[in-house]
Amino acid sequence: MNEVDEFLAAVLPLQRQADLALLKGDAAPRKMLWSHAAPVTVLGAARTVSGWPEVESLFDWLASNFSNGTLYDLDVAAAGVSGDLGYVVGAEHSKASVAGEDAAAIELRITLIFRREDGEWKEVHRHADPIPGIRSTQRAAWAFQIAEAETLPPLDESVVGLGAANWRKPASVADAGAAPVGTAILEATSPTGRRRSAVSAPASRADEERLEFGLMVGRSLYNANRNLEFKGIRLAL
Repeated sequence: MNEVDEFLAAVLPLQRQADLALLKGDAAPRKMLWSHAAPVTVLGAARTVSGWPEVESLFDWLASNFSNGTLYDLDVAAAGVSGDLGYVVGAEHSKASVAGEDAAAIELRITLIFRREDGEWKEVHRHADPIPGIRSTQRAAWAFQIAEAETLPPLDESVVGLGAANWRKPASVADAGAAPVGTAILEATSPTGRRRSAVSAPASRADEERLEFGLMVGRSLYNANRNLEFKGIRLAL
């Protein structure tokens, strides 16, 4: 068994155990797998964070939104070891419920980086994004966006020009796009205070297309203001 094989034999069973537990709502095994020492980073499909306090908070939040996890597989496309660093590139195939939705397939492209600490491999970086063209994975991403929106403080209606009566929590991913007009709100913080932007999706769009449009526009607004600290997207229905 060569060095890469030994590395994979050490980390893959723990990775599978940790992420299947996460999909069932238990973050503890993943937190044990990860290093608590800087630097640790996550460029995740749901949120981007750095530093152990933020990473730990993210894992707890993910676990609170996952349930009914029945599948986790990791197909390794490439792996390597250099000194005390190792990496895995591949595709994750899982099935779970997100924010109370029906359990569905979640397919992600991932890069994992591990660091050897006191003779043990500890995860220090995760980069994940949806494999294109898989509808159930996109719906899971929308469900996380809705869950994220619920953590934001009330919007200042003088900024966005919308009354409080126009806001409500979507009952589900499908319901989130069911209004005649959906408005995506970018919420961010700058050194001078919170900024928000709003844009309406055309009423002619289909339900889920309207939600996708809103999230897309919100991200576009963020990309145009990279000096801001991204806080999330709200949906006004």
